[in-house]
Amino acid sequence: MGDVVVERELALLRARPAVGLAARADRAAFLADHAEDLERVDLLRRAERVREVQVRTAALDDIPDDVTELLGPPPVSREERSTWKAAVVGVGLGQIGDVLVRPLQGLVKLFLGRRRAGV
Repeated sequence: MGDVVVERELALLRARPAVGLAARADRAAFLADHAEDLERVDLLRRAERVREVQVRTAALDDIPDDVTELLGPPPVSREERSTWKAAVVGVGLGQIGDVLVRPLQGLVKLFLGRRRAGV
């Protein structure tokens, strides 16, 4: 009985390279057939990354009054200022066109923690 199990396992192990090679050939064929589509997807991904960098930069360059009202002024502490900037960028990334998607007050407090006024 033990020999049967061992032989079955050995047969499965011997078949593995053939299965892997077949999968590799299928993948290569798929990539060749869809090369143009993959190029468009790659271009789209790069464009999305560029747009995200633009939005992140713009969010900190020109902070809307609504965001300053919601988050308060930039803190003096380096650590708190870093968190504040991340919140400003998060609001910027939540923009759709000219419509500002405002986070809930409670979520902002959780994200920033409770700061003392004027810190």
